[in-house]
Amino acid sequence: MSDLNEVLAIKIENMSFAFSSASEPTLKNINLEVKKGELIGLVGPTGSGKTTLLNIIAGVSPHYYPGNLQGKVSIFGKSSLEMSMAQISIEVGLVMQDPDSQLFNLFVRDEVIWGLENLGVPREKIAESRTAATKKFRINHLLDRITYDLSGGEKQLTAITSTFVMNPKILLFDNPTSALDPLGTQMVFESIQQLHRDDPDVTIILNDDKVQDLAVYTERMWLIDGGEIKIDAKPEDFFTNGKILANARINMPMVTQVAYELSQRGLWKGKLPLSVEQFKHNFSAT
Repeated sequence: MSDLNEVLAIKIENMSFAFSSASEPTLKNINLEVKKGELIGLVGPTGSGKTTLLNIIAGVSPHYYPGNLQGKVSIFGKSSLEMSMAQISIEVGLVMQDPDSQLFNLFVRDEVIWGLENLGVPREKIAESRTAATKKFRINHLLDRITYDLSGGEKQLTAITSTFVMNPKILLFDNPTSALDPLGTQMVFESIQQLHRDDPDVTIILNDDKVQDLAVYTERMWLIDGGEIKIDAKPEDFFTNGKILANARINMPMVTQVAYELSQRGLWKGKLPLSVEQFKHNFSAT
């Protein structure tokens, strides 16, 4: 539980959600607390409710996609149902799975500042924010490029930059590497990790199917299955729940799987490794 004097970035209490056209709820009895500055990985099988959970935190549901929301969702102590989408968007930024659905402008330089212009931010401040954000995500060389000519990784970094430049306190990423090759995936994960290092007060939730990368880059992981949170743990503890993960069809990183099977036979002691380096170190000490 959190410190009573601390205002949580996100608090979800007994929350269930059903879309207006659905006969069954997509999410059921969700209870989560997220402290400011946490970096959390979210995994689950297709249709488990991951995107819906992020959309609810971002206010997209039920403000935009209507449905029946039961329970309470609070953003920095304020009920999301009592906030407008405009108010929530100041606190929460959402980067969607398909960057093409989030890019509206012809040139990258215009795309990055599009949100700031809509908020009426002074021109001098806009220029400063664009320069800082494009340097942070290493896309300043793309400013004069046409957005639809970019590679998948470059498009996703542009979408991330245009969301980050709005200075949200919470950043949500919905499967941002699903359509990317290994190089593009690495670009996105490293940029998110660098953002976390540079801005430790920014809270990040990253939904991605690449469980091995999430295990390395995040500090806490959630498994959602059948609309319910089944696991909420640090990565090294997350994978001790082998049967629950198997039921959800979530594969462990290979080195973690080997160590887990050894632990079931009494041949591995201590925490499960998340990388080859950890495996070698722990194996030599076992």
